[in-house]
Amino acid sequence: MLQHLLRKNHILNGVLAGLIFPLAGYVLLSSFLEILDETGFTGGMNLSENFRLRTTAVIAICLNLIPLRSFNRGRQMESIRGVVLVTFAMGVSWFFLFKHEFLPV
Repeated sequence: MLQHLLRKNHILNGVLAGLIFPLAGYVLLSSFLEILDETGFTGGMNLSENFRLRTTAVIAICLNLIPLRSFNRGRQMESIRGVVLVTFAMGVSWFFLFKHEFLPV
């Protein structure tokens, strides 16, 4: 199914790929970090309250580079527009969700 999604040149396919990759990446990264916590590998690092959530979310958003590169190889501009649209919306949402943590009031 994923191969079929990455072959079609349509904005909806880009939007779907732009949603699937970050969501799957976020789930995998969160699960991996939970496993590290359970095994005691992280050793009680003193990080800010939302550091893990912020960082995992921004890495998941950056995973949109994978379908973007795939669509670029096939010169599928409509699909690229869909991925960029979703990535922009996620980036703006991330900024407004966490702006109080890195911008002075």
